[in-house]
Amino acid sequence: ENGDLVLVVPSLESWMLTRIIQKRWKIDHAIFNEKINGKSAQKKYNHLQQGNADIDNVPTKHYLREELQLLLQLEGFETEAIKKIEYSWKTEFIKSPKWLKEPKPWDWLIHSKKVK
Repeated sequence: ENGDLVLVVPSLESWMLTRIIQKRWKIDHAIFNEKINGKSAQKKYNHLQQGNADIDNVPTKHYLREELQLLLQLEGFETEAIKKIEYSWKTEFIKSPKWLKEPKPWDWLIHSKKVK
């Protein structure tokens, strides 16, 4: 009662940006250039539609900013703040290019309060 909820969760937007940059500039191409057959492509697509993106080959739930707000609202929480916790590109790539500075990858930090 009268408590605060503070969450840190993976950002789906950040994951997507990372994949776009990785593909566009072929960063760590030899490592991440996986061949996907029809069955595994469908499975990955189904996972991604639910926000489940692989981290080290483990499907991990990632959240859209608006999705977090909606989920918390439906559970009776009022969002006080949503902020980005930024990380170095070295957390995403083995060989991060020196030119890659901004934007940085991020997780979502959410501060909410239970509505009375």
